[in-house]
Amino acid sequence: MSEPAAQRVARWKLPACSALIACVSCTPQVSAPSGSNVETAVPSLPICTRQQLLGLAPSAPEILQHRKFSLPTINLPFGTRQDSWGFTLSLLVDTDGRPSCYRAADEFRGNVTMTGQRAALVAAAAKWRYRPFTRDGEPALAVVEEAIREVELPQRHREMPLVPLQHAHMQLRRSGCYGTCPSYSLDITGNGEVTYTGVEFVDVEGTYRFHIEPAVAAALVANARNSDLWSMRSEYTAPITDNPTYTITLTMGRQRHRIIDYVGTYVGMPPAVAEFENQLDAAANVSGWINLAMPAIDVLVANDFPFTSKEGAMLLDRAIRNREVTEEAPILRLMELGAPYPFNAPLEQRRWENPSQLEAALHNAKVQTAERLIQRGALLSDGELSQKKLDDAFIAAMKGGSLAAVQMVWDAGGVLRPSLEYSVPVGSDVTPSFRQPVSFLLEGRYNRARGESRQIAAWLSAHGVDLKARDADGETLLHLAAGSNDIAFVRDLLDLGLSPSATGASGYPPVGNAEDEAIAMLLLEAGTALPGTNKYNFDLRERAIDMHWARVVRWLDQNQTTPQRK
Repeated sequence: MSEPAAQRVARWKLPACSALIACVSCTPQVSAPSGSNVETAVPSLPICTRQQLLGLAPSAPEILQHRKFSLPTINLPFGTRQDSWGFTLSLLVDTDGRPSCYRAADEFRGNVTMTGQRAALVAAAAKWRYRPFTRDGEPALAVVEEAIREVELPQRHREMPLVPLQHAHMQLRRSGCYGTCPSYSLDITGNGEVTYTGVEFVDVEGTYRFHIEPAVAAALVANARNSDLWSMRSEYTAPITDNPTYTITLTMGRQRHRIIDYVGTYVGMPPAVAEFENQLDAAANVSGWINLAMPAIDVLVANDFPFTSKEGAMLLDRAIRNREVTEEAPILRLMELGAPYPFNAPLEQRRWENPSQLEAALHNAKVQTAERLIQRGALLSDGELSQKKLDDAFIAAMKGGSLAAVQMVWDAGGVLRPSLEYSVPVGSDVTPSFRQPVSFLLEGRYNRARGESRQIAAWLSAHGVDLKARDADGETLLHLAAGSNDIAFVRDLLDLGLSPSATGASGYPPVGNAEDEAIAMLLLEAGTALPGTNKYNFDLRERAIDMHWARVVRWLDQNQTTPQRK
């Protein structure tokens, strides 16, 4: 059953950084004035109503490109106590790039107490300037969301000890979480010796040693000193659960300072701590150990890794199943080095289910890898082509969204073709399952397609699949396409004659799944009839306001004659 986009729970993710930064942030600071915790008058920039915050909603990278100033942070005295640290400042920016009003909310969209330093920052925001945002080449109103950091200052400055570089150790430990957070540790000395230990949810497990450029290691030591990490608290721990813990340990000769970061940004941890964590990762190229890359394989070769052993087979298996490994070259290199495959021993990592290695490769659109697995007999049972394995592989290829993979599996069967339908449970004793076209596998219900949905749909149509069919919930392919951010796919289906007003078990038409205003407008202008009631009590106008969709709100106000019920 297709749940409207507005009802889905967004998963919060910690920001990531991959660049080794040569200096600490030069962000301007707003220090806390005396008596900063008292309420103040409303700043000169007026508060926006929800209905005013309508316009383009640029992404964070777009905002950064248009920003003509340095975003400030708020510095608070050591020992400050407050319920939340940092907030989101939403600004309505006019066609000249000038903020005209604001709204402030904390991380969980709650109200923000406008203390003295917050009010000062909002007042200063009236003078912020952006390069005008545009739509279709014309300046347009934009709703800009700026993440304002609030930082606790150290109690006092503590000088980091001076030692020879070979006696400087910088360690980072990232723990697991309630999920699949990569767990590993790093130890980097000031003269470039690196020890990496992969623990869990990383492609490369075990301990390996290698070297980085001494100048890079020396820069890390300098960054730790310049960032004043030795003066930071030993622990920044937020009162929440199920997140990973990051621990920095700086050892300078016989002296040591440890900083524990458990979602530290929620309790005022200075940005320099997270920046240094990311600098250590970048220096050791940890991303290539978490998600297998060629430099990591080079280190494994230098460490005499037993590629032809079961250990090599498991490394290959983890890389195939890891959807974050998008380049196939490292996987093919492992195969060339003798890693055994197919290898289908049960593993709990990377998945809740346990598909075959071939299915995992196809689901992750690793076409060359899948081809080699098929050549090794991954579709055979007792030496004969298996219809079940062929059907399962075809389903995985459909979910992977690669036309090349779909065609490869189709051709691999020869005269034995994969089924163009699959069964889904419907929860009835009388009808325990429902057969529906594989076209409904073009993307996961709540995941975006890989970009070839249109091409695969056309291929399926040419092979006899009815693209107008309905699924077990009575919904059409247009419901799926509406949430894919592929407006051309939506147009294709409308041109084919699929109704923009079709409803299924959710009681809501395809526009309920739209996450892009242009797609929502296309569906509305194609004649979408909005129901008065639906299963999720979903109100498109409220959704449009939340998404800052000015055109949709205007269209609804002009064309909707029957109010939607909440």
